Amino acid sequence: RPAAPTPAPTPAPRDELELDEAKLAPPALKIKKAFNDERVTQLFRPLISLTNEGQESEREVYRISLQLVDKDGKLTEEEDIYQAAADPAFRKFIDRWLLRETIGRVVNHKPDKYLFLLRLSEASLADPGLFNWLRKLLAGLDNRQPGKSIALELAAVNFVELEKPAAALMTYLHKSHGFRFVLGQVNSTGDVQAAAGQGSQFDMVLMHGNLLKELKGGAQQPTQGALLVKLSAQGQRIVVDDIQDATSLTDAIALGADLAMGRFVGEPIQQLAETGSVESLEII
Repeated sequence: RPAAPTPAPTPAPRDELELDEAKLAPPALKIKKAFNDERVTQLFRPLISLTNEGQESEREVYRISLQLVDKDGKLTEEEDIYQAAADPAFRKFIDRWLLRETIGRVVNHKPDKYLFLLRLSEASLADPGLFNWLRKLLAGLDNRQPGKSIALELAAVNFVELEKPAAALMTYLHKSHGFRFVLGQVNSTGDVQAAAGQGSQFDMVLMHGNLLKELKGGAQQPTQGALLVKLSAQGQRIVVDDIQDATSLTDAIALGADLAMGRFVGEPIQQLAETGSVESLEII
C-alpha cells in the first residue's frame, strides 16, 4: 500500500516581523521603512472626565494615535499613514505594533495611572491568528492584568459587519486580561443600538456632539432617548470626540456626556510624564 501523503503544515499566525516588503507599493514601503527606522512615534490625545464617576475620573485617559517623521523632518499624520497602509496585512502589522508598545508601556510603568484607547482595525478583528498572538504576548501577565489600562476601539461599521468574531475576541480579552472596549466612529442611531445590544461589552461609546444632541431629544423620538438610558444603565460611558471650542464643551456637559476629547480639550503630546521610552514586549 502506498504511504499516506503527509499533510501540509499549518501556517503560523502572521507576526508583524513577517510583512513582505517586496510586495508593498511605494507609499506603503515608505511607511514600513519608517517603522524599521523607528521614525513612527505615538501621540497621546487627552480625554477629560466631565463627571466624578467611573474609573476614568481617577486616571489620565489618552487616545493613542500615530505620527511619522520623515528624514527631512516633515510630519505625516495618522490618517495619511493608514491610507498608505490600507492593505489588511499592513493594518494587522500596525495593530500588533501598537498593542506590543502599549502593553509594554503599561507593564513597565504605573499600571493604574493611565487608561489608553487604541484603534483595532477590521483586518485584526477578522484575523483568527490574533488570539494565539495575544496569548503568547500576554503569557505570564495574568496577575498584572495590563488590559485594565487599555481600551481597544472598534469602528462601529467593522463591529456590525464582524459581530461574531468581534464579540468572541472581546469576551476572551475581557475575561482573561481585563481589556476594555470602545465603540468608535459612531455616526448614527443604528451604531448606538449596536453598542446597547452588546450589554456591558463596550465600556465607552465615541460620538460627535450633534449625534448626542439628536439622541437626547428623545421626547420627539422616545426610542432614541431610551438608547441613552440603556447605555447609562449598563455602565457605558459617552465620549464626545469633537470638542473644538468652549461652546461645544459646555453643550457636551449639558447633554450628559461622561468624557470629552478634541482640539479644545488638548492637543496630542509626544511624551507622558514618568514613562519615558518603553521597551516593547517580545514574543518568544
